[in-house]
Amino acid sequence: MKTFPAIFLVLVARSAYSNPTLSGVVYRVFGSLNNTPSGFAALNLNRTIGGAEYYTQGSSLTFEIDASANLADGLQVSEMVGEGVVFELNAREVNTGS
Repeated sequence: MKTFPAIFLVLVARSAYSNPTLSGVVYRVFGSLNNTPSGFAALNLNRTIGGAEYYTQGSSLTFEIDASANLADGLQVSEMVGEGVVFELNAREVNTGS
């Protein structure tokens, strides 16, 4: 299971979201890679970009919050709707060399 913080600076509602308005996106991806074209076997990517730039690069964000979710204590994975993938962050890298 993978975990990560998701911080929303606006109140989210019990609803479905597909590419909601974002003021900014901050993420870190790191680990080891096998069989890369460059032969470089490690990845350590730290990004902070604006929300509009995030979508302009072809990235996306999709999730749905269950109608019975208690948002007073934060959002739990168990309060998201779906089977399998319940939160999809597609963060593309364009012209960054990454």
